[in-house]
Amino acid sequence: MLRRIRGNTVLKKNEQPEFSARWWKTSQPKGLKTAPRLESALKDYEIAKHKLEQKGEPELAEKAEDALDEIPPAVKQVIAEASRIKNSPEMDATIDTLKKFDRACDTEEDWIEAHTKKDDKGTFKNQEEYQSYLRTGLKRLHRGGEMNFAFVLGKKPEEHRLALHRSQGAKALATLLMKETGLHAMTFGTAAGDERRGDTLCLTLEGRQLPGMKKRGELMLRAFKPLPFLKLVVLVEGQEAADTDGEDNV
Repeated sequence: MLRRIRGNTVLKKNEQPEFSARWWKTSQPKGLKTAPRLESALKDYEIAKHKLEQKGEPELAEKAEDALDEIPPAVKQVIAEASRIKNSPEMDATIDTLKKFDRACDTEEDWIEAHTKKDDKGTFKNQEEYQSYLRTGLKRLHRGGEMNFAFVLGKKPEEHRLALHRSQGAKALATLLMKETGLHAMTFGTAAGDERRGDTLCLTLEGRQLPGMKKRGELMLRAFKPLPFLKLVVLVEGQEAADTDGEDNV
């Protein structure tokens, strides 16, 4: 996978990135000032991942997510610096490899989820557990891509619940939410971060539009802060929708 030139290990053009501080330390081009930050981020994630693998506790999963979050910005810094060095095959190969970290991070997210002990019966009822669940899901969306969602309304902002999953169907999530919370003012669809506004979450509806959904959703985000999103956009048939009036039986 690696080849040596004049005693130094360098990256090949078609190489895949590894979540390993040792891999990066032995593969990075010499002279990049931003390289140590990526090495440190990879090391922190390795440690967090190992602890999660041993115990599988939800709080360890959150720490692994936090550590994983530090890798993409470190990668971008290295790419930016390497891009300023022209006519260098070594830098070109480094950039080519590091750009693959985006997809690799998605795979790591799946690994974290698969190795986290599940307690679905308490996740949506317990405030602290739900805050951890919500924060983890929204941070994944903040990194990119989309997830299926279901949303139910309670009487207060801290009682509203948003369920998120990459593969589980939105209707199935809605059924789970209603069963676990006893709430019936429900809708579902797909969720993604707004590419233009980093603090905004977009919910594309497949189900009905709930009364005051935008305002209530933003109040929920505020109630469970700190979260990566502060604002909410509701999309109906691809268009941003204003809140509707009326009250549901919640």
